[in-house]
Amino acid sequence: MPKYATNSRLSCVGDVEHFKGLIHYRVVVFLSYYIESKRFNHHRRTTLNHLKNFMEDRPLPINRVTTEWMKSFETHLLNTVSENTALNYLTNINGALSQLVREQIIPRNPWHAVPKHERIKKKDVMRTAWTLEQLQLLADTPCDINPEFKQAYFFACFTGLRWSDVHKLTWSSIIQKNIGNHDDWFIYFEQQKTAAVEYFPLSGWNQVVIIS
Repeated sequence: MPKYATNSRLSCVGDVEHFKGLIHYRVVVFLSYYIESKRFNHHRRTTLNHLKNFMEDRPLPINRVTTEWMKSFETHLLNTVSENTALNYLTNINGALSQLVREQIIPRNPWHAVPKHERIKKKDVMRTAWTLEQLQLLADTPCDINPEFKQAYFFACFTGLRWSDVHKLTWSSIIQKNIGNHDDWFIYFEQQKTAAVEYFPLSGWNQVVIIS
């Protein structure tokens, strides 16, 4: 499947014209094209999988998507995933529809017609963390996995980085900077989720994990 654009908007008139031709495609096919036009994102891919399960083989052109259909998809998601995850998936659908509105391909985004008090609200989640004693017990527990995966997991625990950011790190991502006449080590990377460029300081624990 070709990639028609790499930024938040369609890159040229030809892309717009092609997307106009897609409005009569099934919503699943259109979302596939939309995802291909974006930077790779796991949530978008998973959104597509849930949409395929929801639609099965039912034909629905993208320009026939209604507010009622959006609410029905929302109900389907809430039966399979958490509210926060469902909100992420609906946000992806909303983004695709909003782009069509910006390009004047459809007149309005049907999700915007859903009253705000009826929309899913993001919930705060209590996140638990391992203690050092628990991590040590985990490190001492034998397991039949590649040692590099185990090392990457502990590195993620000590840095708080996502797996999507950890697994793509290379030695060139580690740089040394002189701050206040003192050399410190940092990880220089681009977050997979936000595309933001980050400098992450390496503490003593992180350096131990890297060296071990």
